[in-house]
Amino acid sequence: MIFKNNKTYDTLAWIALILIPSLVTLVLSVGETWGLPYYDKIGATIGAFGIFLGTLVKISSAKYKKARDEIAAGEAIEEDGDQGEEDL
Repeated sequence: MIFKNNKTYDTLAWIALILIPSLVTLVLSVGETWGLPYYDKIGATIGAFGIFLGTLVKISSAKYKKARDEIAAGEAIEEDGDQGEEDL
């Protein structure tokens, strides 16, 4: 797993899924109106960072789920093995 702490994961997921898309929308929506220089480049840069962060969050989630499933499968095998020994 990339993120070992649930609070860190939750915070980064919120940033990637809520904050960054909202910020990109804000910058691109009001940038021209306010005459911000390079607002389109700023929005694209923030968006690219959001995609990068979202990818890291997804990778971490997939690794966590895989490890959890492997542990659960191992416990199921042990339980099946225990039942077989009791029959002997």
